[in-house]
Amino acid sequence: MRLPLHRLVTVLLLFLIAHPATALPQQDGPDTVYRSEYFELHSKVRSLMHRAFNATTDEQRMPIAEQQLLLTRRVHALGEEVDRANLEGLKRGEPPNKPLLLISQGCYMMDATLSAAENYMDAGDSIFVIVAKESDGLADKLSSAIQ
Repeated sequence: MRLPLHRLVTVLLLFLIAHPATALPQQDGPDTVYRSEYFELHSKVRSLMHRAFNATTDEQRMPIAEQQLLLTRRVHALGEEVDRANLEGLKRGEPPNKPLLLISQGCYMMDATLSAAENYMDAGDSIFVIVAKESDGLADKLSSAIQ
């Protein structure tokens, strides 16, 4: 049975409208906003980590500690937003959103980086440098997977 061309095109269009997830990937969806924020935050976390490692006086450490607190809040907020977005999708019957899951996991890694950098400033123990760098490395690997 052969369908006339116009009927075939109509069927394909109806299929694409009914199943947008199987169509071309969305370029400007909410995932894009979350990705952009993730990359921005990761850059700021990495910068703060290096400044924390080089801070030698209380005058240098205090502003870094304040920035660390604000950055931690932003990282937590992003993690909560992507978890909520993924949950809403699941409630609508959508499959788990891999980019959102990766961003969520990356937020945990950035949180660990920030916490370890602050602990290094407080305790001066090099184990916290190792933890911060390892966590940042994992956040970096997740960045590659998110793109």
